Amino acid sequence: MRIVYLLPIDAFLGQDAQEELLAHVDGQRRDKASRQPIPANRARSLCAGALLQCAVDWWQKGRLNQDGAGRSATFSVKNGNFPAKRGGFPAESGEFSVKNGEFPAKSGEAPGSAGAECQWVTLAPEEILAALPHTRGLDIRYGERGKPYLTALPLYFNLSHSGGYVACGISDEEIGVDVQETGRTVSMRLADRYFTPKERERLAHIPDKEAYCHFFSRLWAQKESYGKLTGRGVLDAIGTSPLEEQGKLGIGLSEYSGLDGYAACACWRVGGRM
Repeated sequence: MRIVYLLPIDAFLGQDAQEELLAHVDGQRRDKASRQPIPANRARSLCAGALLQCAVDWWQKGRLNQDGAGRSATFSVKNGNFPAKRGGFPAESGEFSVKNGEFPAKSGEAPGSAGAECQWVTLAPEEILAALPHTRGLDIRYGERGKPYLTALPLYFNLSHSGGYVACGISDEEIGVDVQETGRTVSMRLADRYFTPKERERLAHIPDKEAYCHFFSRLWAQKESYGKLTGRGVLDAIGTSPLEEQGKLGIGLSEYSGLDGYAACACWRVGGRM
């Protein structure tokens, strides 16, 4: 069971919106965000912390309300809004309006319910603002390789941000997540160092600059998410294609293409390997 939430940061660039997030994120995140002098970077940091707190809260409440069929009786999104009921937990509705073509179509089915390897959910700012005041702060520590983990919960998470979006992957097993803005200038030197001969050949046959940058970003998101899964960073993906070598690497992989101008990818362990 794994979910990746995506949140746009545009609504949180102003001081008033950031103050609202600062009032509810945990102390670790407040300190980290307060050290960011650039408003956009501060917004990314605050949004990442807020998104993580909400994701953990929804996960816990979804698990507590899950019935024997593996379907949540109360975890659903009504008309795209999270009403502040029962401690901020989304009220039952059986209707979904999240902007996600891969979201389950069954009435009343919850994000992360059985039947999908990885679910991607794009949230609106008002959904986070409605839920955040009812969440609790999180105690986050860092492992040997600098990978963050939750001390009090049997959950794994991973955060990423690029351009105008932050992403939060949450799972009951280790996960790596990456989001990449595709409109940026890319370097062939990076491709020469990190990409496989087959990946470089495919890039070389893309004449259109926009398509080239998008495909480059897809490959980079695959490698970053794999490196974040292992905890060894993108260096772990030199000369490796996570998408084409899933069996060899012992991973599962999911890409998301529902955001214009962005590529996103999630990786997770399969069968206790790695």
